Amino acid sequence: MPVDRCSWNIRALDSDATRGFAAGEAARADLIVIALSCESLSVALKDWVKQWEKKRSSRDGLLALIPSDECVSGGLLEEYFYEIAVTANMDFLCRKQRRY
Repeated sequence: MPVDRCSWNIRALDSDATRGFAAGEAARADLIVIALSCESLSVALKDWVKQWEKKRSSRDGLLALIPSDECVSGGLLEEYFYEIAVTANMDFLCRKQRRY
């Protein structure tokens, strides 16, 4: 089975055209990995998520969130992306912060 690997820098989502293209790619993906080092989500990132969530045609898949260790409010990000995964009929996986 062929694998198509696409990656997008979050700053690229500031462009409407790029955001729309990336949303189309994500809507067809079996696996979406989101790695963030920020505390909150930008308007562009939220718009991208809503776009691919609405376009999603696959009945299964995995949404994975990897918050950085600096991300103190990882729980808020986890809740947001968990809800997105549920509405998009995807499984959800989140890397927990390391315990020292």
